[in-house]
Amino acid sequence: MGVSTYLRKDGRWEARLSMSCINGKRQSKSFYGHTKVEAERKLLSESFMVCRSEITEMTVRELCLEWLQVVESRIKVSTLANYRMKMEKHIIPSFGDIMCCDLMHSLITHSSEVFFNTSS
Repeated sequence: MGVSTYLRKDGRWEARLSMSCINGKRQSKSFYGHTKVEAERKLLSESFMVCRSEITEMTVRELCLEWLQVVESRIKVSTLANYRMKMEKHIIPSFGDIMCCDLMHSLITHSSEVFFNTSS
């Protein structure tokens, strides 16, 4: 993913987000504004909303399983087995049914204190 911002010949600013390639063709999305800041603000606002909506609709279990599918072709079989074991043994039992948007630092800290018995 890349972002470029430039002044167009018509006087408007364009902030372009390069997303991915589909069938060898680069995909991008453009955001326009009267100023550079306005165009970039529109791009950031849209990007934030897309990321937030994708994350908030998933549980930690769903996110873990999806992540494993994404990385499995790029890592060794033994590494994949190690990641899967840690998720099944530690992450999913503690956080699996929690929505990603509801996961907070205090919840993770509390769970790690219980797991590792670090509280005094």
